[in-house]
Amino acid sequence: MSKAMFALLIGVALIMGLFMAIQPAINLELRHFVGSPAQAAMVSTFVSTISLALFVFVIQRRPWPSLAQAQSTPWWIWIGGLLGAAYVAISVVLISRLGAAFAFSLVVLGQMATALIMDRFGLFGVPVHDLNPGRVVGVALVISGVVLIRMF
Repeated sequence: MSKAMFALLIGVALIMGLFMAIQPAINLELRHFVGSPAQAAMVSTFVSTISLALFVFVIQRRPWPSLAQAQSTPWWIWIGGLLGAAYVAISVVLISRLGAAFAFSLVVLGQMATALIMDRFGLFGVPVHDLNPGRVVGVALVISGVVLIRMF
């Protein structure tokens, strides 16, 4: 991978982090309008579905896998939407009760700890990466960040 591509991917990842922080705040406001976190998540997910449908059917135009191909996949590849819906709904509750910084520091800690396990064992098809002291210290620093955000 070129340095330029690497830098671009880092920038995209940072922007995605920005999106993940802003989305629950927007959905919190939406919750006040529609009445509940689940309803806000449903509206948000509906808008996501429409956006992706436009992209897939109008711009991308790729053929869909056959039913036989779909049936031969691991069962767990179909639960991504369920996990996303849970994240969208629960994040609204978390930021309203814990505050955005503390809630997201906990989310990042959960992501980092899970990512280390996924990397170590190659779970869900990710490439295997060794668990080494540097990675463990990285998660320990995230834990320190969670504690500091909670304290102050």
